[in-house]
Amino acid sequence: MGQNKEQLNKLLDFIAELAKDEDNAWFIKELGNRYGKEALPQIVRIEKYLALDFVTDTANSTIDYSFINDIVIRNQLVSDNREMMRYRYGVRSHKIDFDEFCRFAHLQAEMLVNYYYKITCVDFAAAKGRVIQYNPQAKINDNYPEIESIPYGYKIKAIVAELYPKKNGSSWFSSDGQRIYTSLSNVKDVRNMQSHRGHKEDCETFVTKYENDARTSGLPWDESKKEFKWSLIKDTPRYKMIYDSCFKEEATKYNYCKWYIQKPFDDIIIALKTLSVKTKDVLFSIPNC
Repeated sequence: MGQNKEQLNKLLDFIAELAKDEDNAWFIKELGNRYGKEALPQIVRIEKYLALDFVTDTANSTIDYSFINDIVIRNQLVSDNREMMRYRYGVRSHKIDFDEFCRFAHLQAEMLVNYYYKITCVDFAAAKGRVIQYNPQAKINDNYPEIESIPYGYKIKAIVAELYPKKNGSSWFSSDGQRIYTSLSNVKDVRNMQSHRGHKEDCETFVTKYENDARTSGLPWDESKKEFKWSLIKDTPRYKMIYDSCFKEEATKYNYCKWYIQKPFDDIIIALKTLSVKTKDVLFSIPNC
């Protein structure tokens, strides 16, 4: 009687773990000797898996965290970075997994942001004041006794606003800052949605409906960019009224879902790299850091 497929997959994973030890190299060879050509494709798959996992485990972090003086924090950032890249390559689950990639990207971003405030501020009161200074919408009360307890959403908006000052009439930060904020804010939302089954399908359905409604609304719509022509809408009262009543409330969800469906791995990596470089530059400008 055939074995359960899930159990067999677990067996393969167990074999892969055994083969990581050089002392067990004979084991892969023995599989080939016993089962010949029938086993060869699976052996090749295991060897490929092990090679990729080994390279990922020993490669330098794709983000430079060498400037972090706290060795515990630095090692954790490097570890989370490697785990993130395993899900980028499909090593951990044998398939590329965007949601898990985002989870480990978020862990790095949050730890880096907390480290930034702890190093650049003399105490928690100063850190809290800095967050509020650059993000006046942050509602921080006595329920937040330390920097880690302040919601990440408040901190990431504040730190990007500080590092990327607004230009040309932008409301929060520069265009470069907006791209970084979008990536590092959205990875948090992916992490929060991981327990919701069918998130991908829900996003696809929502985006399709939103875009169909936009096309038939009579509002100026850019089909190539999949967005409203805001410069025309904001100066036309009739357009603005339609947009505000029919689309404004769902615009944030639409932008997130559109981003999620695209699975922008590289944009997230670039955002983390940029945040790391900016943090490094600031810290190096502070004496004794």
